[in-house]
Amino acid sequence: QIAAVGAIGAMISDLLLVREVRSPLAMLLVRAVVGSNVHVFRGKKGPLRWIAAFFGAVLIAAPLPTDELGVVLLGASHLRSIQLVPIVLMADFIGIYVVLSAAQSLL
Repeated sequence: QIAAVGAIGAMISDLLLVREVRSPLAMLLVRAVVGSNVHVFRGKKGPLRWIAAFFGAVLIAAPLPTDELGVVLLGASHLRSIQLVPIVLMADFIGIYVVLSAAQSLL
């Protein structure tokens, strides 16, 4: 129960961050880091979008301070919000569940 409630709260904050990452200023920063090939993520059927989304979800699920990098990858993938909601929710749930399971096993 705790992981589900925590995942919903984390998902809301991550989706708000993804929305901000899609702003022109954020894309300028991503372009400065990645290079001028940011447009390859914009293809409607390109597998690179889903690969970026997968690695973004892995970074969000990892119990490390890598959420921001994962959010940048999810924002650069330009997936629709309806596609991002289950990806981010599952990634947040898995990350919180792993941390709670590790903490419970130590007690």
